[in-house]
Amino acid sequence: MCIRDSPYRLYNIGNQSPVRLMDMIRVLEKHSGMTARLQMLPMQPGDVPATYADASDLQRDLGFTPKTTIDEGVRRFVEWYRRYYNEELPEKGAYQFFRVKKRAEDTEMSGA
Repeated sequence: MCIRDSPYRLYNIGNQSPVRLMDMIRVLEKHSGMTARLQMLPMQPGDVPATYADASDLQRDLGFTPKTTIDEGVRRFVEWYRRYYNEELPEKGAYQFFRVKKRAEDTEMSGA
């Protein structure tokens, strides 16, 4: 059976605008209330220099184009997560540890 003949479809609904990794970390810090402690590392095996969502099938089949910015998407996700898991903001100065490539300013990752 060909995938096109399947009665169901999976769609990537991410925003198609790449976001720099350091910008993503800053947005996570902003909305989580935590400060990232960064360990800058060289590119690791399997790392990719840029990623983005390809929502062309979604646009073609449903006429929908995602427009949520990374800032708004992360904010709304953190709000939902805290309500769902009944969590409060972390203590001021709390840290979340991220391992980041040395050239993080050149690295992009997908927006939501």
